Amino acid sequence: MRILATLGVILLLLSSCYDLNNPLDLLSASYDQRLVDTTTSTTTTLASGILTDGTYRIINVGSALSMKVNAFDGSPVYNSTYTSGDDQKWQVTGLGSGLYSIKKLVADGAITNDGGGAVTSKPYTAAVNQQWLITELTSGVYRMENAAVSATVLDTFDGNPMQAQTYDGSDDRFKWQFLFP
Repeated sequence: MRILATLGVILLLLSSCYDLNNPLDLLSASYDQRLVDTTTSTTTTLASGILTDGTYRIINVGSALSMKVNAFDGSPVYNSTYTSGDDQKWQVTGLGSGLYSIKKLVADGAITNDGGGAVTSKPYTAAVNQQWLITELTSGVYRMENAAVSATVLDTFDGNPMQAQTYDGSDDRFKWQFLFP
């Protein structure tokens, strides 16, 4: 009897946060990730929320292009069609308070903003210009704001370097998806 009462309280608490008739809401109570079928590039959003530490491909909502970087230190971060190479995969690690480091897989380096708008990859030092506030805008869509200069990563055009500029909220080039490679 005591177990049934406890279960009833848990269901009552869950129903205040989730639609218990919606299987996706039930999954979001315990699983906060996205599934990607890489054979068809289809993305299935199971739930939204804070990113978990892991390896991601970072895709711009406006262009559908993937963030990419060369192995060289100081090289610009740019975008291109996703080819599943390690130069398009990023290790995202939570630092607390919504801040993340975003490190490249091809060599020691992290997405860095030294001011002036350029987004580059430099050796990781945990400096504030390598810390990114990742904020969810809508389900599965995020913006990346640099902790040092309060500028948001902006996609440009295929093959051009990324820029960090003031976020205006209306341009999809400021919006990103973090998908499993």
